[in-house]
Amino acid sequence: MKFKELSVNELNTAWSNTNLEELKSIKQEEKEEYIELYNVYRNLFSEYIINKLKLKEFDKKIEESNLQFSVIDEENMDIYQYFTSSELKYFYIRNNIYINRLSEKEKAFLKDIIKKDDIQLNERTTKFIEDTYKSAIYEGISDKEKRFTTFYGPDSGTYMAPNDSIIIGFRYNEFDLHGLNDEGWKNLYLEQLGFSNKVIKEMEALKTNMEMEYNIISYNNFSIIKRINAE
Repeated sequence: MKFKELSVNELNTAWSNTNLEELKSIKQEEKEEYIELYNVYRNLFSEYIINKLKLKEFDKKIEESNLQFSVIDEENMDIYQYFTSSELKYFYIRNNIYINRLSEKEKAFLKDIIKKDDIQLNERTTKFIEDTYKSAIYEGISDKEKRFTTFYGPDSGTYMAPNDSIIIGFRYNEFDLHGLNDEGWKNLYLEQLGFSNKVIKEMEALKTNMEMEYNIISYNNFSIIKRINAE
């Protein structure tokens, strides 16, 4: 799979004080290595989750619904949706990644596959992600804290989920009028809402056969921070 890359500058728009504090703790000369490890880890992690949760299949259901779900323009995406936008149109992985939570041995593993130019999801890297992702996505000061519920967006119950769970975001341009009048747009919006809720319920039904915990959260213009240009 092909994913975008994020810069340190773009990571400053991550919705997490912990993420920003981690960046502030890094010396300027270390940031280049940090962002390289971050992008490689997020690449492997994203492909792993996309495959595991069959996100492409559900994404295609939305696309082929004939209900005109408009894709968000890149300049209006947050960093999370932007990263997977070459592979997914509507769903994306909303978790933060904390590289400093990895051990030196785990960082060395990433450096090794970078050096060998062998960045792909295979048996070895799949095991690596499975062994490390719970620490890497943990929202808290350290991964030794207790499990608790936190916000993956604004301070609202809509965006609450356990601090160690996989978060799948869903977002489309619900305000695209498609040339319709107010009544026509409202009817289309209600159809879109009903259909997307049905698809999300199908995704949630897979939980009974999954060992991992995940939550699906719908986002809009008011619950994201737009990414900034890499320059």
